[in-house]
Amino acid sequence: MDSSERAQLKAAFTDEEASKRRISLKRAAPLLGRSYPSVLRLKKNRQIICVQVGGQFEVTLGEIRRFLSHGNATEADWQRHESQ
Repeated sequence: MDSSERAQLKAAFTDEEASKRRISLKRAAPLLGRSYPSVLRLKKNRQIICVQVGGQFEVTLGEIRRFLSHGNATEADWQRHESQ
């Protein structure tokens, strides 16, 4: 991910519509300040909400923002996600 791409993603954190945009867990790892294997553990332990699209998992920019500000997903977060 180059610096211009990173700047666009950071700008998207403030745009409500863009916060629905999904990116792969591999691209999300640097934004979360974690390695890709660590992000996979977050997914496995249900600490971050993501969806499977084809053969890969994706997370919304809004979920990245939520995780960075509040930490691990709660059961209530998962219930809200699954009801949408």
